[in-house]
Amino acid sequence: CVPRGCSDEELFAVANFRSGHRLPVLCWATPSSRGTSLWRGSQPKAGVSGTCSADERLLEAVAAAAVAGMAASSPVPTTNPTSSSKASSISRLSSNFPSPFTSSSNTNPNPAPVTPPSSGPYLHIADLRSRTSAMANRAAGAGYENQSNYPSSRLDFYNIPNIHVMRDSHKSLSGLLLNPTAHPTGDVGFSKQVEDSQWLSHLRLVLKSSWEVAQHLLRSVAVFVHCSHGWD
Repeated sequence: CVPRGCSDEELFAVANFRSGHRLPVLCWATPSSRGTSLWRGSQPKAGVSGTCSADERLLEAVAAAAVAGMAASSPVPTTNPTSSSKASSISRLSSNFPSPFTSSSNTNPNPAPVTPPSSGPYLHIADLRSRTSAMANRAAGAGYENQSNYPSSRLDFYNIPNIHVMRDSHKSLSGLLLNPTAHPTGDVGFSKQVEDSQWLSHLRLVLKSSWEVAQHLLRSVAVFVHCSHGWD
């Protein structure tokens, strides 16, 4: 599922701009009219200064759907001049990019109250890599989103090791658990060997990242998750 406002030509352009042609696609959306959604894809092939207007438009459409949902489920009082101005800007943005995944059949007439962000961002980009890893990919012609090109978004790095490190860590833990002679020193030695496998450290990072993504979704902020090649 992709934003309905994007043409096939734009989607092809976005796919060419993303590693492995893994363009951002919808993998979950709230059943209400809020526009909250979770997207997955791969890193942009931005390099040091590369851009793609189609990619920028697609992610802005995702953010705008969240804005439209906030406006629909949490009307801003018109008695406050500042809030009224903000509501007007939200209305303009959402009218340019209508929600791509709401319909009369799945709209909740009485949505629960939400606490949306006061002034954005409306799309959270969760790059699961470390900044160092992302910058290394950038030097090779890939990298991460330049936030100046995605004004409605915020990018954060989550420091999760790549799939090869995770696989080796799991292999080390499995070997420890399946070999009864691997920990002859008792519980203390076994606990140290488990920590040495780094599996628990990796698991903590994964759970922390998952919790933070869930918190953004609960606040009606759309989330786009990616690593380098879409193996997240």
